[in-house]
Amino acid sequence: MIETKKDLFYYLNNLYTKKDKSVDESEVSSLVWPINRFLSMDRDLLETVAYVSKYMFILGSLYYNLLWRIVPKSSSPRLRYLKPTVGNDEELLFRYSQYFKVGKKETREYLKILGTQYNTKEIYAFVGLQEPK
Repeated sequence: MIETKKDLFYYLNNLYTKKDKSVDESEVSSLVWPINRFLSMDRDLLETVAYVSKYMFILGSLYYNLLWRIVPKSSSPRLRYLKPTVGNDEELLFRYSQYFKVGKKETREYLKILGTQYNTKEIYAFVGLQEPK
């Protein structure tokens, strides 16, 4: 039987599928922080991971066992970094900052808030722009 190399993604998938209860604690101890970071990108687990993360460095490799018990069994989600939404378009920033007479920093923060309440097309249409493709 060929032994596969167990890496970060193996341990992440194992948290969701719970196939392998016995893990090598020496391998997991160096992966605790990246595992915690990837789990915090799952919106369903965000609050739980934020709460138990204070025990990450205290428990060390045992922290993985704690996560193994609290992460619900499901199909492993595709964890990805949150993409920035609106706020990187210079013309959009310029028009909103002119309209509200505020600086670009405040405009970026305002556009982040608008991005949660309106879709991108509406945000661009408000200042007379078309949404880029």
